[in-house]
Amino acid sequence: VSRKLLTCCLMDVAFDEGAHANQLRKGLLINVMRDGEWGTYRHLPLGLETQNCEHVVGSFIRGDTTKVRWIEGPLSGSIPQGLVHVYSCALNTKDAVEASGTFTTNPSARRFTENYCAGIEVAGKDASGRRVMGLVQDGGLSNLAVADEFALWEFPREWSMEDAATVPFAYSTVVWGLIEVARIRRGQSVLVRAVDDLVLATINIARFYKCDVFAVVGSTQQRKTVKMLHPSIPATHLHLTRDCAIDEIIMRETRGRGVDLILTDDAPRTPPTCLAKGGQYLAIGKHDSLTNAALRFDVCSNRTVRGVHLDNLQKCSWKRLKHLVDCGIRHGYIKPLPKVVCGSDGVVEALSEISRSKNAGKTVVRMQEEGKPRRTYKAMRKYFCHPRRVYIIVGGLGGFGLELIDWLVARGARILIVVSRGGHLTSYQSYKLQGWRESEASVNVKTA
Repeated sequence: VSRKLLTCCLMDVAFDEGAHANQLRKGLLINVMRDGEWGTYRHLPLGLETQNCEHVVGSFIRGDTTKVRWIEGPLSGSIPQGLVHVYSCALNTKDAVEASGTFTTNPSARRFTENYCAGIEVAGKDASGRRVMGLVQDGGLSNLAVADEFALWEFPREWSMEDAATVPFAYSTVVWGLIEVARIRRGQSVLVRAVDDLVLATINIARFYKCDVFAVVGSTQQRKTVKMLHPSIPATHLHLTRDCAIDEIIMRETRGRGVDLILTDDAPRTPPTCLAKGGQYLAIGKHDSLTNAALRFDVCSNRTVRGVHLDNLQKCSWKRLKHLVDCGIRHGYIKPLPKVVCGSDGVVEALSEISRSKNAGKTVVRMQEEGKPRRTYKAMRKYFCHPRRVYIIVGGLGGFGLELIDWLVARGARILIVVSRGGHLTSYQSYKLQGWRESEASVNVKTA
């Protein structure tokens, strides 16, 4: 039986003299002598040239927000249903957090790729030329995007593309939470504790229903913005997250009753004692559910806790949401939010401002000018798999095969057949199989 042995050779050579000493002084990790000459082995990153692409997507390597990479998108050469030519894309706190790598709302997708494609709010024109705004799953920081028909809305002519890009996410979330879930009524009191755009959207809707509004914002600049847009709101109703005794102030302002509705995107550090009996606590953030965080207050005393996540809506619910947003636009309580506009070359600085909560409004990236010829972008070429084609991997349960399937799933493959000689799966193989299926990939294991 042949065996592979690791052989160690001891050489009677003085490494502190002559050519050996000169080589050691170079401090190389690997030193190789071949044909009497010294050399080394190095890992050099492959330089990828950019070229004009039909579809480009702005992406980040998670953990590195110092550079945005423009890569070729999967829509090149195809015109799918729901195609939108993107003119403007809004960036959110979610984009800053995902790009920094501190938290992800889709853990299964992170198993396969460290790249994050930013942007879920877009405004542009559809295939028929209508001016539309909408929500996409990801990759909205692009010149082309695909949105579901029930996640697209036409907007008024007087709105610019940048105006429209500020609307979809904030208003869709707040409209669904306040109007559909909580059934907001005239004369109720509302407390909102969230990021800037959600606060402003909540105030606009709550004031339309003649509600008493309290708001907790993250910075002094954001409080000034709210006060400028809504000067009739008392100063005792606007607070910073670092302020103390907010609940006590609200209880005093409501004469000991508390507020009827609390809308928040973060778990409270202390139990919210300002929620009235019969009140509703609306959690619109995903951090608590993804981390399985415990509720920090007693849900008795006829108080209700509800989650408001657009990701969990079914098709019939999206139809209802589309109708509610259209009604809000017609009645005027859904309107553009304050914005800061930058070009595609200012994305890195924009994300930095968002992460530090220094933005004075919604951050919007202008991808192209309305009324001008479509702009061309240079991007790195990238291979994508067709989601409706079948990919057969022979020996796919081995080390190389598992990595290959990760690579295919990350590039859009959704139907895969894995051929293996043995039908038994190890715990690691089962873990990988579960991750692929969580990414909506159909993976069938067959034995030869």
